[in-house]
Amino acid sequence: MRHIIYIIGILLTFLVLVPAKGAYTPPLMEGQGVGLEGQGAGRLRFATNYGFFVHYGTETGLPDAVPTTTLRLRLIAPDDCYTLPAEASLTVTDAEGQTVAEHTYSVGKTGLVTIPADDMKGGDVLISATLTPPASYGSDDYVLAFSDEFSEDGKPAVRRWNRANQENSSAWNRYVSTSEKVLYVRDGDLVARCIPCAPEDREANRSPLNNEYRDWMSGAANTRGKYNFRYGRIDVRALTNPFKGSFPAIWFMPIDGSAGWPYCGEIDLWEMINTSNLAYGTVHAAKESQHSRFTSCNYDGLYHVYTLEWTDEWMKWSIDGKDPYSTYLKSSLSADQLAQGYWPFDKKFYLILNQSVGMGTWADWPVEGHEYETRFDFVRIYQTPAQNKSVLTGIQGQQTTDSRQQSSAYDLTGRPFSDKGAREGLHGLVLSPQRKVILP
Repeated sequence: MRHIIYIIGILLTFLVLVPAKGAYTPPLMEGQGVGLEGQGAGRLRFATNYGFFVHYGTETGLPDAVPTTTLRLRLIAPDDCYTLPAEASLTVTDAEGQTVAEHTYSVGKTGLVTIPADDMKGGDVLISATLTPPASYGSDDYVLAFSDEFSEDGKPAVRRWNRANQENSSAWNRYVSTSEKVLYVRDGDLVARCIPCAPEDREANRSPLNNEYRDWMSGAANTRGKYNFRYGRIDVRALTNPFKGSFPAIWFMPIDGSAGWPYCGEIDLWEMINTSNLAYGTVHAAKESQHSRFTSCNYDGLYHVYTLEWTDEWMKWSIDGKDPYSTYLKSSLSADQLAQGYWPFDKKFYLILNQSVGMGTWADWPVEGHEYETRFDFVRIYQTPAQNKSVLTGIQGQQTTDSRQQSSAYDLTGRPFSDKGAREGLHGLVLSPQRKVILP
């Protein structure tokens, strides 16, 4: 990780990322000044659940000790799905840990908080603010059943992901390659690319179907045979760069595809094409596009959380925790339509993440020489005990215990951070262009 900026020395108070029961809410992360013993100044600490403070108007780090002048901070939420609070609070404690003063301050529309110097006198100071997740963030019964935070640079975790290869000549699949140049993990993201095939890769990039040369290489990962599931809430945070010909997607195909496409069913959580600021959610079944809706989405350098909630009665698509922009109801189908296969969605599917390019029928043909890229920050799949009895014992714990036990550093969402090169010689809360990380 490059260009890491030291922000504030801290000691880590890390709460459990996933409760035994309940909708996912990021833990309260508290940062604390270090190395202040004997200085005679109170410590200044900061705490938020899914955001961070910056020292407004300066490029210097947040102060460790209580300042003697007015403190101006900005509270930043990295995701649109979390709402800034109306107030931030300040608590002053003495040497015995007893509260000696409490204050609240309004948080401006841009997150600005102004704290007078007199309010911070008298001991250690904790400034805190709790961001609000949207009301539609999910059932209280949801338990995290599967996740990947893409914390380890290199290859996608083989316990969870297959590196896809070409299986047919469809638009999305025709250039899919097993090359590590088009699918890898870097800086906390799974990176999927579609790039022109370099001369040195020409032989290795021959089509496995007909051995013909291919001019492009496209990256795709899937969980087929490693994580197959039926029903739940799926959250995927991703960033893409619109460009003529671009065709990235987050989608699902059934384990049993014997009925053939589209009759076997396909669920598209998110697709975008070309330079359009639209996000599409679609299902394919007996009719090729059984149900398809879209909504506006600003892709200009922004990550978004794309969500599908899927039950035995309905599907709902939403972005950044907002109200669903599309709903597909099983009850809207007649008995004849159900008999004809208009709802083949009561069986297990697997997840696919990919960056493809079009072939003129929907997304345009790729632009010669351009490199297409989509970054996937996390995948989180939640299920209720009624949807999957296994979540009672914690699939998440079985799948990710190893990586968490090996890491002693976490970013502000609670995911482990293990870039040893970036960690060397650093401690505290640090920022990179993509990540916020707490280092002990």
